[in-house]
Amino acid sequence: ECPDAVYLARPVRIQGGFDAAIFGFTLDHVPPPLSGPLILRLGHANADPARVKLETVVQNTLAEMGFPAPRVMVTESDPSVLGGPFMVMKRLPGQTLAHGVESFGAGTSVFGQSQLLFRLPALLARIIDQWVDMQIRLHQLPAETLLRAVTAAGIDS
Repeated sequence: ECPDAVYLARPVRIQGGFDAAIFGFTLDHVPPPLSGPLILRLGHANADPARVKLETVVQNTLAEMGFPAPRVMVTESDPSVLGGPFMVMKRLPGQTLAHGVESFGAGTSVFGQSQLLFRLPALLARIIDQWVDMQIRLHQLPAETLLRAVTAAGIDS
């Protein structure tokens, strides 16, 4: 629906994505909802197409409730479009929880690697603390709001 759209920043694969390939990109000549940094979450060819619909409803409902979940702008369950069902969502600022260990020690000397190993327990503790805090925030949200949104979307709650 955006015939003049062009890449301002071409898709770049982002590390992670257990069950999907994740790409970051930015478009130009698009309406405001699609402007700015975006994420493509592309499911495997055999992924359940209904899952992207459910994930879209969950993420958008969480975002509406003030939880820091990326708002989904486009959902496509037809795997023939890109090779699997997918979502395009806003890219939230910040770093992944695993940012500090993603390329742990790559390109550093043995001495540098030993210093990183020494700091690893504290780094992992911070990651776990952040993850637990987010889980607590998530579980404090009223489930009824999400159940209403899932039901309104025609998904069996």
